[in-house]
Amino acid sequence: MISRYFHPEHLMFNMNFEHKQHLFEYLCKKAEQDGFITSWEKMYKAVAEREQQGITELKSSVVLPHARGDFITRLFTYFVVNPQGISYQGIKGDKAKLVIFIGIPPQDKDYLKLLAAISRILSKPGFFDQLLRAEVIEDAVYTFKKYYLQVGEQAKGETGYAVVLNINGIVDVDEILPLMTEVGINNVVVMEGEQPDSPFKMLKFFSSFSFRRSGIGESRLFMGLTSDSDASGKLFTLLKNEGTDLSRPGKGYVFSFALNQCFGGVEEEPEF
Repeated sequence: MISRYFHPEHLMFNMNFEHKQHLFEYLCKKAEQDGFITSWEKMYKAVAEREQQGITELKSSVVLPHARGDFITRLFTYFVVNPQGISYQGIKGDKAKLVIFIGIPPQDKDYLKLLAAISRILSKPGFFDQLLRAEVIEDAVYTFKKYYLQVGEQAKGETGYAVVLNINGIVDVDEILPLMTEVGINNVVVMEGEQPDSPFKMLKFFSSFSFRRSGIGESRLFMGLTSDSDASGKLFTLLKNEGTDLSRPGKGYVFSFALNQCFGGVEEEPEF
């Protein structure tokens, strides 16, 4: 998902500003020049008001100033990297080394996928440290491309799809849910289960026999909705990239099926 919104020309490296207001003004004017917004003044005002409500600090020295409004024509993001830090009053240390600047149109839903992708890449061991070791902009661009996973985007159809994911063994739900969000799966329900220690337990005659099999035990089942017919394939790829390979024997499975009639399923819009 992040590959759709990360472009080298949208990454600014080693630029310095006297304070964050100058940074906001620069980025808002650039967004207007790039055709993402109709008024840099409205964007600046919206970002400043959102910052007054509370700064979105994703981790130490990483901030995400953002705004939403009808003056934004399409979802966009800029990445500002400065290993020495940009003056950013209100955060711990008053220095921001990575600024992720986002503009969101009123009815846009893809920003949740974008945030999930940003969260995933920031949580990757080594990403932030390598980014801060960049000496030139090409180093920073290389780091982003190294750590994000490009998953093919396809046009959304009108038919809804249900996605079912089963993972055997110990599962960290908080690691799986952002991946599902990133590929556009929402309204996710999580259920706990237990796998039989042998497939023969499902056969009445053989149920009392003892067969050796590596223990599976705990199992988690995730079910959600999407409008993307290829969401299960994208999820399979992301899971494998993050260390959960469903092609391994006994690890689990993921599949989707079309829903000819699906009523409801509209998620409550989170405040952001």
